[in-house]
Parts: sequence; structure tokens; C-alpha cells
Amino acid sequence: MIPFSLPRFATFACALALGVFAPFSTSARAAAQADSPSAVAASLAASAAALPAGTSLVPAAAYAPSGPAENYTAKNTGPIWEVATLRATSPEWAIQLIGKTSAAVAKGDTGLLRFRGRVTRTLHETGLGQVRVTVQSMGGKFQRSAAARFDLSPEWTEFYVPVRFAADHGAGAAGVFFGFGFTPQTVEIADVSLTHYGSAVAFADLPRTRVTYEGSAPDAAWRIAAEARIEQIRKGSLAIRVTDAAGRPVPDAVVSVEMTRHHFEFGTAVPFSLLMDEGPQRENYRRALFSIFNAVGPENDLKWPAWAEGGETRRARTLAALRWLKEREIPVRGHVFIWPGAHRMPKSAASLIGTPRQGEIPGMIRDHIREISAATAGYVSEWDVLNEPYSHHQLMDLFGREIMADWFKTAREALGPDVPLYFNDWGNHDMVGDPAH
Repeated sequence: MIPFSLPRFATFACALALGVFAPFSTSARAAAQADSPSAVAASLAASAAALPAGTSLVPAAAYAPSGPAENYTAKNTGPIWEVATLRATSPEWAIQLIGKTSAAVAKGDTGLLRFRGRVTRTLHETGLGQVRVTVQSMGGKFQRSAAARFDLSPEWTEFYVPVRFAADHGAGAAGVFFGFGFTPQTVEIADVSLTHYGSAVAFADLPRTRVTYEGSAPDAAWRIAAEARIEQIRKGSLAIRVTDAAGRPVPDAVVSVEMTRHHFEFGTAVPFSLLMDEGPQRENYRRALFSIFNAVGPENDLKWPAWAEGGETRRARTLAALRWLKEREIPVRGHVFIWPGAHRMPKSAASLIGTPRQGEIPGMIRDHIREISAATAGYVSEWDVLNEPYSHHQLMDLFGREIMADWFKTAREALGPDVPLYFNDWGNHDMVGDPAH
């Protein structure tokens, strides 16, 4: 008998970035974490100072705010933009500061985006502000050449984002996009520059701000307690008997054990357009995706508007993706039967609001739940029935809150007793920044 400990299941945390940032080795990460913030800042500044001059791509005067006026205020004083998010807003790009490029760039060209940032007011439980920044095309599919999201402290911090342009862009066809669609906050962004180096600087040689967190060091104190819990809770004993052809025990046998799949599911939102893409990026995306996750939720493909009005080609792709995932035993969470705001519904239903035919909408929802449940039966292991009812409640305002129970009852009747049903929301864990939610 050979006793040893076998992990019952494994968990991990990760961030997935495709085609933007170069790999960061374990040794480099450990070294960076060992440095003080001031030492890291000095090193980044020195790296940036050693770069050739390059050319400026976005004039300071080119930046302008964008978004629903009731959600934000923006004020420019010289090199500083102050952007106040007045109410909890999503997605991140619902409030933006956008600057268009003033010159053309070629695919593969490199550049460096630099800016300083800080938070002066926030309701977030961490006490930090947030900003999302991308360099991307101005329209179409908004093809990204760089993307990052940073936490902002009350102290001014400089950030560096390396850029490798994903396509040829004429002057004004690409830009820098800062996103502020988060918890109520006031942040300041200053000294923004996007410098173009063409082919003169290798992407790997550009400085970059690493996303880290307090306690990220390999020797952080919390890891000791975590390792003890892993030993106690997440491991069990397994005995293996090794015998020869005659059934006799084999002494000193060498046994190798390899985990083939996680006990828990670790999922992420997946656009089926990428998963089933016919181009060369498909295999890269699949390889990166399933090196980290073992379950998926379609990003938009099973939402009511996409299903009802996306056309037969998109529906066929959705069903093909579900079959592909089932063949590989990858669990799928369906998202979502109903997102109860008019702008989150298909036009065929939303257009009835405020008309004599408004009373038809509940029946249309029931029919949709039954139809998509039948079409995806056997491929979706669990479903979000209701999405974000705190922020999107137009249908409840029209038909009463009890209509939410009707949706769950309809889903249960359509799916049977064994498919887990959920409602999906955000922010309802935050008793500091969003207690009402």
C-alpha cells in the first residue's frame, strides 16, 4: 500500500489578457513584488526616460468626455482632467474620456501610453478609485491594441501601458479611451501622452505598470494560513495497491499521479464569435481560455435580443458552440432569460411598452423562456433567469414585482427539476459603497 495526499480540488485566481501584454516570468514577478513601490516607480521612470523621443499621437487638446450627462461631470484644468462618476454605472465604458490620434500608424508599430492618476472621492469599499484604459479603433469592432484596468490611490501615481497596434489606422481612426463606469467616485487623470515609436522600439522593451495587490508577495503572511487550510480541508488520503501479474505486492513501486480536471468549475464570459472564429486567432483564444478556465458562460449569445434578433447565422453559431463545448465536457451557464429593462429586450417586445399591446409582453417572455430552453436542452447545465433587477426594473414597474416569480416558475417548468436557476446581479455584496443595493 502506498499512502499519499491527493488534492480533492484546486482553486486559483487569474487574469486573462490576449495579445496585449508579454508573459511575466515567476522570477521577474517575485523580484518586482520584493521592490518597494517607490523603487518600482523609479525603475519604470528610468526605463521610459531611456526610450527614444518618438512622436506624440494624441494632442492634449484632443480629449473630450462622453456618456449620459446625468451620470458624470468632467472638468479640464490644464493638464488635469477631473471626472466624477455621480452614480453606480456600468459598463466601464459608459463614461469615457476619449482622444483621437492625429497621425497614421501601421500594424505592429509600438507605442507607450503614460498618464498620472489619483482618486479624491470614492464610495468603493477599498477606498480606491478605478479606471479602465484602452488604445483601440474609433469604431467598427473597436479593435484593441492595448487594454488595462488600474486602481487609483489618493496619491498621484504614474502608469505605463505598452502598445502594439493591432491594425493599420489612419489619422483619427484610433484613440485612447479612459473608462469611468464604476462605483461613485471622483478621479483625476493628468499628463496623458501616447508616444509612437514605429518599429524603433521592441514591444518587450517598453515599460509597463504591473497590476498587483497588498499581500501578493510569495512570502505574504496570509499564505501560511492558507496552506494550512489546504492541508486540512482540501486534501484526502488515497491508498494504491500495486501488484504484479500474479497478484503479488510490488515493493518500492514508483507511482505517478496527474490531476486531469478540477473538482470545482472555474468559468468566465466567452464571446462565441471568438470561440468559433474561422480565423487564426481562434486556436490562440481557445488555448489561452482553457489553460485557465474549465467552464464558460456565453457573453451575449444567449441573451434575448441576440437570440431573437441576431439572425439565423448567429443562432446556428451559438448552437454549434454549445455542441462543441458539450463534446469536450465543458459546463455552460446560460445567461440570461430576461434582463428586465426596455433597452435590454428585443425591439419586438420593447416597442410594445406604452401601447395598447403592452399586456402581450409577459406572454412573449414566457414563450421565449420555453423556446430557448428547448433549443439548448442538454447543452446548458444551469441558467441565469433574471439579470440585475435592482438597476433594471422597468418590467417590474409595469407588471408588478411578482412577475419575477413567474419567470422562475416558467423556467422551472421548461427545464425540469434538476437545472439550477439563479438571478444575477452586481454590487449587492458592498455594504459600504452601495448599502441600498
